[in-house]
Amino acid sequence: MVLCNMVFEEIGNHSYKLTSNDDTFKKFPYQFELYVNYTIEKNILNFNYKVINKSENEKMLFGIGGHPGFKCNYTNEKCTVEFEEEENEIKIIPVDIKVCLLDNNYKNGNDVLIDKKILKLKKNSFKNDAIIFTDIKSKSLILKDDDKKLLKFNFGQFKYLGIWSSIGADFVCFEPWYNTPDYINSTKDFKEKKDIIELEPGKEFNINFSVEFY
Repeated sequence: MVLCNMVFEEIGNHSYKLTSNDDTFKKFPYQFELYVNYTIEKNILNFNYKVINKSENEKMLFGIGGHPGFKCNYTNEKCTVEFEEEENEIKIIPVDIKVCLLDNNYKNGNDVLIDKKILKLKKNSFKNDAIIFTDIKSKSLILKDDDKKLLKFNFGQFKYLGIWSSIGADFVCFEPWYNTPDYINSTKDFKEKKDIIELEPGKEFNINFSVEFY
């Protein structure tokens, strides 16, 4: 259940709200309010999400994440992604591109990292769609073009990180996810989805990420 192509109400300076309505009920059977707020502090752009369960008696199940993209000519094979910590336990969740589902057979993330920290972006890095990391110790990463720092991406509250781009594009997306798409062996029951968020009636859920530009 994905809320795509929905019109948000502008409620303030760089602040927007989506309220459940007839269109959302066709895809997502809950009463809710979703707030998205952007703030700038010097060279830092903050993304803030707030979800409110508007039901008086029904628990709400949902997932949330982001999909920001940043200009980066990764096809020159000089761009790198550097995690802030050495990643001893990091794993990659493979994507089965034939069915657009995730594979439960996780791979060792250090098979693609240099010195347990650095991912070198190559022309074919995204031939199998996104690189999806889990069991990440780091709370942030730095994107570099050669030795030049482009930005620092802070994703600490999220459990998963997807890194993605179109083949041959001049951008790269950092996608912080609290949960993931379905797995190959999924029951397709939304209530059984891995890491689904459960929000009690009248309660709210807050989460954020940020980008520091150099």
